Amino acid sequence: MTLSILDIKDREKRSCGNYIIIAVCCYFFSSIYNLFGHGVHSFYMDFLFLWPLLGAVWYLLVSFLHKHSGRISRNAMGAGTATLTAGSLLKGIFEIAGTSSPYEEIFFLIGMVLLAAGMISNLL
Repeated sequence: MTLSILDIKDREKRSCGNYIIIAVCCYFFSSIYNLFGHGVHSFYMDFLFLWPLLGAVWYLLVSFLHKHSGRISRNAMGAGTATLTAGSLLKGIFEIAGTSSPYEEIFFLIGMVLLAAGMISNLL
Protein backbone atom coordinates (compact mmCIF):
# COMPACT_ATOMS: atom_id res chain seq x y z
CA MET A 1 0.00 0.00 0.00
CA THR A 2 1.47 3.31 -1.03
CA LEU A 3 0.74 6.55 0.73
CA SER A 4 0.50 9.77 -1.18
CA ILE A 5 1.93 12.99 0.21
CA LEU A 6 -1.63 14.17 0.90
CA ASP A 7 -2.31 11.12 3.08
CA ILE A 8 0.87 11.77 5.04
CA LYS A 9 0.01 15.43 5.57
CA ASP A 10 -3.53 14.51 6.61
CA ARG A 11 -2.13 12.07 9.16
CA GLU A 12 0.18 14.73 10.59
CA LYS A 13 -2.63 17.29 10.72
CA ARG A 14 -4.93 14.79 12.43
CA SER A 15 -2.24 13.99 15.00
CA CYS A 16 -1.67 17.69 15.59
CA GLY A 17 -5.40 18.25 16.06
CA ASN A 18 -5.62 15.35 18.51
CA TYR A 19 -2.76 16.75 20.57
CA ILE A 20 -4.40 20.20 20.64
CA ILE A 21 -7.68 18.67 21.85
CA ILE A 22 -5.80 16.78 24.58
CA ALA A 23 -3.96 19.98 25.57
CA VAL A 24 -7.25 21.87 25.89
CA CYS A 25 -8.74 19.03 27.98
CA CYS A 26 -5.66 19.04 30.24
CA TYR A 27 -5.95 22.81 30.67
CA PHE A 28 -9.59 22.57 31.71
CA PHE A 29 -8.88 19.62 34.00
CA SER A 30 -6.06 21.44 35.79
CA SER A 31 -8.15 24.62 36.07
CA ILE A 32 -11.05 22.74 37.63
CA TYR A 33 -8.70 20.76 39.89
CA ASN A 34 -7.09 24.00 41.09
CA LEU A 35 -10.52 25.37 42.02
CA PHE A 36 -10.83 22.57 44.56
CA GLY A 37 -7.18 22.70 45.70
CA HIS A 38 -7.95 24.98 48.67
CA GLY A 39 -5.68 27.71 47.32
CA VAL A 40 -2.69 25.38 46.86
CA HIS A 41 -1.22 25.43 43.35
CA SER A 42 1.33 23.24 41.66
CA PHE A 43 3.56 24.22 38.76
CA TYR A 44 3.16 20.73 37.30
CA MET A 45 -0.62 20.93 37.46
CA ASP A 46 -0.82 24.51 36.17
CA PHE A 47 1.27 23.70 33.09
CA LEU A 48 -0.06 20.18 32.49
CA PHE A 49 -1.22 21.18 29.01
CA LEU A 50 2.32 21.92 27.79
CA TRP A 51 3.27 18.27 27.16
CA PRO A 52 0.46 17.63 24.64
CA LEU A 53 1.06 21.09 23.20
CA LEU A 54 4.68 20.11 22.60
CA GLY A 55 3.42 17.13 20.60
CA ALA A 56 1.15 19.39 18.54
CA VAL A 57 4.01 21.79 17.79
CA TRP A 58 6.22 18.86 16.80
CA TYR A 59 3.67 17.52 14.32
CA LEU A 60 3.15 21.02 12.91
CA LEU A 61 6.90 21.29 12.41
CA VAL A 62 7.05 17.84 10.80
CA SER A 63 4.18 18.76 8.50
CA PHE A 64 5.88 22.00 7.41
CA LEU A 65 9.17 20.20 6.78
CA HIS A 66 7.36 17.61 4.63
CA LYS A 67 8.76 14.77 6.70
CA HIS A 68 6.98 11.45 7.04
CA SER A 69 6.49 10.14 10.55
CA GLY A 70 6.45 6.39 10.65
CA ARG A 71 4.48 4.15 12.96
CA ILE A 72 7.38 3.69 15.40
CA SER A 73 7.94 7.43 15.60
CA ARG A 74 4.26 8.21 16.17
CA ASN A 75 3.89 5.46 18.77
CA ALA A 76 7.01 6.55 20.66
CA MET A 77 5.91 10.20 20.56
CA GLY A 78 2.43 9.29 21.76
CA ALA A 79 3.72 7.05 24.55
CA GLY A 80 6.28 9.65 25.64
CA THR A 81 3.73 12.46 25.64
CA ALA A 82 1.21 10.34 27.56
CA THR A 83 3.84 9.28 30.10
CA LEU A 84 5.03 12.85 30.67
CA THR A 85 1.46 14.14 30.93
CA ALA A 86 0.48 11.42 33.41
CA GLY A 87 3.66 11.99 35.41
CA SER A 88 3.05 15.72 35.52
CA LEU A 89 -0.54 15.12 36.61
CA LEU A 90 0.54 12.79 39.41
CA LYS A 91 3.31 15.13 40.56
CA GLY A 92 0.83 18.00 40.64
CA ILE A 93 -1.66 15.95 42.66
CA PHE A 94 1.09 14.87 45.06
CA GLU A 95 2.33 18.46 45.51
CA ILE A 96 -1.17 19.74 46.19
CA ALA A 97 -1.74 16.90 48.65
CA GLY A 98 1.60 17.64 50.33
CA THR A 99 3.25 14.28 49.69
CA SER A 100 5.63 12.76 47.16
CA SER A 101 6.39 9.48 45.45
CA PRO A 102 9.58 7.86 44.19
CA TYR A 103 7.85 7.09 40.88
CA GLU A 104 7.75 10.74 39.79
CA GLU A 105 11.33 10.61 38.52
CA ILE A 106 10.69 7.30 36.76
CA PHE A 107 7.74 8.80 34.85
CA PHE A 108 9.88 11.75 33.77
CA LEU A 109 12.85 9.60 32.74
CA ILE A 110 10.83 7.07 30.73
CA GLY A 111 8.72 9.81 29.15
CA MET A 112 11.75 11.78 28.04
CA VAL A 113 13.44 8.67 26.61
CA LEU A 114 10.31 7.77 24.63
CA LEU A 115 9.82 11.36 23.44
CA ALA A 116 13.46 11.63 22.35
CA ALA A 117 13.28 8.24 20.61
CA GLY A 118 10.18 9.35 18.71
CA MET A 119 11.74 12.64 17.65
CA ILE A 120 15.04 11.05 16.61
CA SER A 121 13.34 8.26 14.65
CA ASN A 122 11.19 10.87 12.92
CA LEU A 123 14.22 12.89 11.86
CA LEU A 124 16.02 9.81 10.51
